[in-house]
Amino acid sequence: MALHDLINGIIRELFVAEERRLDKAIVKLEEANSFQQRATLDGFLINGVYYRPHGRRTRSPPDNPMLHFDLWAKGELLVKDRKTVDGQKQLIRQALVNALEPAKTHQDYRDSLPECLVFAIPQLQRMSRTREEGCLIDDPRKREQFFKALPLMELFSVSRLLY
Repeated sequence: MALHDLINGIIRELFVAEERRLDKAIVKLEEANSFQQRATLDGFLINGVYYRPHGRRTRSPPDNPMLHFDLWAKGELLVKDRKTVDGQKQLIRQALVNALEPAKTHQDYRDSLPECLVFAIPQLQRMSRTREEGCLIDDPRKREQFFKALPLMELFSVSRLLY
């Protein structure tokens, strides 16, 4: 499996609860927008970005109306929330690239991954740790970035179990 695919799989598993939460917010805004526009709408546009719940087939964005003016404040909160989640994903993704890129064996992957993320790779779950988390990161700046992202990784790994 390519490193890119491995990290994308971890990110997808890690953020399942956040994506579900954002989807619920999108559905609520979509329903309110439909009510305000007095039509059944399929998603909405705000700040030039098309929003709709994940996994739903829909028309292309130009056929869908902008978010109603009365809902812009809520829409702005959604946009801000989406940007925050995307930034957190990027921070974690970069930390994982730094940690896993030098790995050559399954044991390297197991040792370099934080304990909270081992769940995402079934082949590693039965292996024991022989070195500390992030052990393969030599660059001090990259190591600092990894440990800065670690609390976020822990937070999202727990939140996916709770929500």
